[in-house]
Amino acid sequence: MRRPLFLSPGISRRDFWQAAAANFLFFSNISAFNLLPLYVKDLGGSVARIGWIMGVYSLAAIIFQPLVGRWVERFGIKRFLLLGGATGFLASASFAFLTELSPLFSLFRFLQGFGYSAFFIANLTLIAEIAPARHRAEAVAIFGISGLVTMGAAPALGELVIQAYGYPTFFVSASLFSLGGLLVVGALKPPEVVPVDLNKREKILRGNIFLPLVISGIFGISIGTLFAFFPPFAKGVGGGRESRRFLHCVCMLWNRTPAPGPALGG
Repeated sequence: MRRPLFLSPGISRRDFWQAAAANFLFFSNISAFNLLPLYVKDLGGSVARIGWIMGVYSLAAIIFQPLVGRWVERFGIKRFLLLGGATGFLASASFAFLTELSPLFSLFRFLQGFGYSAFFIANLTLIAEIAPARHRAEAVAIFGISGLVTMGAAPALGELVIQAYGYPTFFVSASLFSLGGLLVVGALKPPEVVPVDLNKREKILRGNIFLPLVISGIFGISIGTLFAFFPPFAKGVGGGRESRRFLHCVCMLWNRTPAPGPALGG
């Protein structure tokens, strides 16, 4: 089968697009929960409560991502794709049973953060394994689009579900996307992970990674603040359809991000 001229070798592989499809479905679930602050606010939650509930998701990711990276090398990609997708599905669906504020909000968000760590690290490892070294950056960039589009689309669709059927139906509907991702993952046949040589691992840790970490941290704080507090703010100052304002804000942020140069192709 001939591949499209604009795609590099390896990116036209079936397993690449399966991984991208699974990523789209999983993050459709995760991104829909950018509307969770609205539910917390409707239940009488304070700004501090909203910040904690949304932030514990990132706390889980910070704790587990370094661990998951090693576990994937040891136990394989598919196990963690399935574990992450299943955890995301169960944690998201569980919100449908919460009718008042309780510590369970934080627990389920923590589980979502673990599910994100397991699924995303495993899926990104899969992309790194199947993409040719010279075109790995291009593969990651195209793969990233599958998650990026959910940042605007999932909250917009989620808001329609909330207005028509209420929050419990929204939570269940969002969780079904992770279930769909699990079905796609079930058809995947990932290659075995080639462990990083210990000498190379030490070079990576000793390398000049401080500046990228700082930049990523600043970006994470800004985007995390946006996700946690923008939806209730928009609802408070302008009424309904806050997802449109959220989508507009995400698009403005994206348009102000410097585009990668020719090195994108590897």
